[in-house]
Amino acid sequence: MDEKCLALHVELAKEKKLREEAEERMARDIQDEINRLSERIDQERRSRETQEDAIVKRLNEELNKVQDSLHVEQKTREDSENSLIRVLEDMCQKMQHEVQLERKDRESTEEIFLKLLEETCDRVQGGLRP
Repeated sequence: MDEKCLALHVELAKEKKLREEAEERMARDIQDEINRLSERIDQERRSRETQEDAIVKRLNEELNKVQDSLHVEQKTREDSENSLIRVLEDMCQKMQHEVQLERKDRESTEEIFLKLLEETCDRVQGGLRP
């Protein structure tokens, strides 16, 4: 009976030892897998951060290009407006000058017409006087 108990005890001890070794192996495997997953997560995070930085950099560059284009467009528009204003001012001055010349010409013509009319009236009056 003692031998049987001892044999069972030894067998239980072996089984316990085998179970403990299996648990240790499984714990090491799980820890290794956790470490591998943790490293992959860190790599993925670094990769995403790098990609994010690249995207932000490209967006900033594109925004700067758009702002530059807007400034160029605004400058071009302002230059065009200023040029148009100068052309309109020149046209206005020319038209005012032409109106003044036309007025002077008309006044001169009226003066000549009035002189001729006065001379004609004077001749008519002179011809009526004997």
